[in-house]
Amino acid sequence: MFRIAHISDLHLAPLPPLRLHELMSKRIWGRLHWMLRRRHVHRPQVLDALRADLARQQPDHLCITGDLTNLALPAEFDCARDWIAGLGLSEERLSVIPGNHDAYVPGALTRGMPVWQRWMRDDEGRVGFPFLHRRGPVAIVGLSSAHATPPGFAAGWLDRAQMARLTTLLEDLQQRDAARILLIHHPPQESDAPARSALWGRRRLQALLHRHPVDLVLHGHAHRPLAAMLGDRNGPIPVRGAGSASRDAADGNPAHYQLIGIDRPGGGGKWRIEIRHRRYDRDRGGFVNAGAESIGAP
Repeated sequence: MFRIAHISDLHLAPLPPLRLHELMSKRIWGRLHWMLRRRHVHRPQVLDALRADLARQQPDHLCITGDLTNLALPAEFDCARDWIAGLGLSEERLSVIPGNHDAYVPGALTRGMPVWQRWMRDDEGRVGFPFLHRRGPVAIVGLSSAHATPPGFAAGWLDRAQMARLTTLLEDLQQRDAARILLIHHPPQESDAPARSALWGRRRLQALLHRHPVDLVLHGHAHRPLAAMLGDRNGPIPVRGAGSASRDAADGNPAHYQLIGIDRPGGGGKWRIEIRHRRYDRDRGGFVNAGAESIGAP
């Protein structure tokens, strides 16, 4: 069984100092939000516990679905690169996509992308979205819904060029023998989230997946585990969202990540997907099992 760990929304702390010109933007509001709330929720010790748990679980591959940074500062991109490198995984065992916080202000993601591009290149070495990573029995497709937005907004969208490339890629994957996993930061399903933080144009993506289905969609953004299904002519497409990987809050919604096992019993037919949920336990100072589910073949 091929095993994937899915983490999201690390919001690495602490926040580095900001220069005056960096405050002359949306970042001034983000820094205020960090000082008043986020720094009390996103804790480095939780990420230390996550690193230790990933080392114990030893997944074959790690997928990170965005929001590694808080304000998309250059020092934050470097910090995230170093944190990922500290996991000790080879480049081929990592797939990373950005989130809206990684594109916090115009131009920030473009400047920061070269720092992370080793994990965003496709198998031919090209940088851009969508990318394709073929790993074992799995085809991992990475999208970027990350865009700079005005203060008070955290929405994402996929531009026409990315949607066109995604269509071609999924058409090709339908002819290949692989379990298809789609990575996106913003949830693609309908939800009760306000429009200012939702995936704009998600119905176009849903329609595309109806024509060219995948076996699993993984996302972040909501800071809590989410489970949904997208309608498809061949059956529903499971969508699973990971909670924030660094969250230490006394509100019943602690840090969370997913361990996903993929195989095909008997070597043919439908793929079987088994998901184990891992949650941070403050009393134990580490991650513990928090339920499991099985999707697909019995």
